Amino acid sequence: MKSILLLGTLFTLWFFQTESNIHTVKLGKAPDCNGFNFCSISTNNSLTTTENEVLATITVANEKHIQFCFLKRSVTDRIFLKYFATGTFILDDDFTFTSENCQALNLTRCTLKQGKYTITDEYDKYVVEFSY
Repeated sequence: MKSILLLGTLFTLWFFQTESNIHTVKLGKAPDCNGFNFCSISTNNSLTTTENEVLATITVANEKHIQFCFLKRSVTDRIFLKYFATGTFILDDDFTFTSENCQALNLTRCTLKQGKYTITDEYDKYVVEFSY
C-alpha cells in the first residue's frame, strides 16, 4: 500500500513539474502572424490558447539543436492541417528569440535557422528538432 501511495505521489510531482515548463508558441510570421514561422514564444501561465497558439515544451537537445514538443491536446484541426499535416515543419525565415526567452532557456545562440524540419509524431506530442 505504501509503495502505491509513493508511486502515485512521484507521478503527480513529475506531472506538475512537466506542466510548469510549458510555453505558448504563436505560429505564423510576425508582424501579422501569417506564413510559416513563429510569431512569438512566451512562458505559459495558463494551459489555454487562442487562435494560432499551441503549447510546447522547449529544451536544448545539444549545441546545435533545440527540441520543441508541441502538445497534441493544444493543436486544433486548422493548425494541424496548416503546420503539421505534411510531416515537415517550415520556418520560412530565421526566428530570433527575445532576450528573456534566450535567458530562460539558457541558450548560447538565440536564432533558429530557416529551413524544413522533420516532425516526429509521438503519443501525445509532435516533436521537431530545430537548428540554431
